[in-house]
Amino acid sequence: ILLLIVGCVFGADFTERIGEQSNVELIQIRELLENNQQVSIAVIIDNISNLLLNNNKQLSTWIEINKTHIQTDYESKINQQFSSYQNFSLIERNNIDKIIEEQKFQNSGLVSDNSMVEIGNLLGATHILTIDFSRSYGIDQNTNYIDRYYKKLVEVETGEILSSSMEEFKNNVDKRKQLGLGIGLS
Repeated sequence: ILLLIVGCVFGADFTERIGEQSNVELIQIRELLENNQQVSIAVIIDNISNLLLNNNKQLSTWIEINKTHIQTDYESKINQQFSSYQNFSLIERNNIDKIIEEQKFQNSGLVSDNSMVEIGNLLGATHILTIDFSRSYGIDQNTNYIDRYYKKLVEVETGEILSSSMEEFKNNVDKRKQLGLGIGLS
């Protein structure tokens, strides 16, 4: 079983996985590589939300920090898993950000599924891994909140979604506070 660890929420004693681990995108990438297909992948953080923050300035800062953090963690883990394959490459984040900004400006809207394929073509990617992240209140709003990662692996040439998955984690606010961590900016 492949293990993908995202540093912003895993590995600390204030986080608990809800449900089974779902890394179908990693399994799919490995299958493509083992079938000698060229995999040139771009990791794109599409949407980030945090229902715990209602201050727009705090929310904007939190989104930028976490977008970079999540993207870096996923790129690092994917690269660690697959860099030994000669038919694997990872598209650099700087190139991705540039193309996405141009697309957003041209389309004056969020990045759609159709434009993901166009972005993939412009980047020279064969595949795109999109990640949406959300943070919301848990059942007990005073002590828990939930982090969710929605992931899709898309083949650029066809636009076909090869895999999609969701991972969910419950975080304990009291334990985070004991560790000196805030609920918004980490």
